[in-house]
Amino acid sequence: MNPSPSVGIIIINWNGLEDTIELINSIANINYKNYKIFLVDNNSSDGSQQKFKEKYLKNKKITLIFNKTNLGLAGGFNSGLKKSLKEKFNYSFIMNNDMVVDKNFLSLLILEMEKNKKLAAAGPRIYYYSDKKRIWNTGVKFNLIGFKNSFQNELDYKVNSKNKIVDALDGAYLIRNSLLNKICLLEKDFFIMHEMSGWCIKANQRGYFSMIIPKSKIWHKVSRSVKEVGPLCAYYGSRNWLLLLKRTQPKLNYIIGSIIYFSLIFPRFIYSKFKGRKFYLTKIIKGAIDSFSKE
Repeated sequence: MNPSPSVGIIIINWNGLEDTIELINSIANINYKNYKIFLVDNNSSDGSQQKFKEKYLKNKKITLIFNKTNLGLAGGFNSGLKKSLKEKFNYSFIMNNDMVVDKNFLSLLILEMEKNKKLAAAGPRIYYYSDKKRIWNTGVKFNLIGFKNSFQNELDYKVNSKNKIVDALDGAYLIRNSLLNKICLLEKDFFIMHEMSGWCIKANQRGYFSMIIPKSKIWHKVSRSVKEVGPLCAYYGSRNWLLLLKRTQPKLNYIIGSIIYFSLIFPRFIYSKFKGRKFYLTKIIKGAIDSFSKE
């Protein structure tokens, strides 16, 4: 067991300057020191790149990567993953920029990854930033209907704190770099939505697994009151779910999953209208149709 393997921490910024700075400040206080931050900016228009140059250009713990276009989460993360692999880091930790971390989060993840070489990816328990004890994400279970996050919105003390094997991770996760070469990078054409889920499922199919480590903690700036998704997420959520099925499942499962998905669109539309929520029906249908033209 390597007592202190190297970790490339990959953060994506797109017009989120203040959030990103707060995240980096929290990472500076962690108790695990063998890391470097790969700060990827997806062609922001809010002055982020200039500010990052002023603050971090001479910081040896931070490498700046400025993409010329917005590559989305998948493409942006891949920019950082390629650098992490090139510089021969043992692990990569991928995360959204609108988060803050507990000082022990990374050391706890590393400990589990080093104990079990079949562990492909490990994730922290993620809480709401605005409600520090309430859970946002604990990994997800996968079936042909969709992903299920079992404990979302539950209070911390009500949920078991044992390590938990899950089908996929979301929001923040530590990946074993040796498997990135064996399996693949993230699906760059996913842009946003399900970009990590497909990778986890492919790892599972090769005899590896993913796990949530509840004692490792991160807080995410997402509001519990937000029930609606925007048109961009509606489109990519629809398209990428069907692409994920196509690329990871046997043909029969893909067909069954697609039939289930289309059969549920209109009931979900009616339910959303009843609840007074926006439901971007045309975007969802367009995303689904566009998935058919991609392999």
